[in-house]
Amino acid sequence: METTSIKWKRFSLAIVIGTAVSAQILAMLHYWNGPHGLTMEVLPYTPLLALTYLMFMLPTAFIVGAPLAIMLSRIGCFKGWVVVCIGTLAGASWAIPAIGYKPPPYDMALFFGLGGFSASLLFWVFYAGANK
Repeated sequence: METTSIKWKRFSLAIVIGTAVSAQILAMLHYWNGPHGLTMEVLPYTPLLALTYLMFMLPTAFIVGAPLAIMLSRIGCFKGWVVVCIGTLAGASWAIPAIGYKPPPYDMALFFGLGGFSASLLFWVFYAGANK
C-alpha cells in the first residue's frame, strides 16, 4: 500500500480554518445582499448564519476533500488549482437539491460555488503555506 505525503494534522486544521472563514464571508455577503444590507445592527447575527453554513461546508470538505486529497496525492496532482476547482464544484453542487425549482437555481449555484471557491482557496493557502 502506497503512502501519501499529506500532513493530516495540518490538513484537518486547514479545512477547519478555510471553511470557517469562508462561512463567515458567505454570511456577511448574505446579509449584504439582503433587504437592509450589512449594517451594524445585523453584524452580530452573521456568526449564527455562518454556523448554519458551516454545518454544510465542514462535512462536505471532509467527505469530499479527504478521499480526493489521498487520490490526488497518489497520482501527483495535489496542486492548488486542482483543489480550488474541486472545491468550487463541490460548493456549487449544493444547489442540486433546488433543481426542481423554476427558474434553475443559477444564483444559488454561484453563491455556493463562491463558498466552495473561497473555502478551498483558503484551505490551500493555509495547508501549502505552512510548508514554507
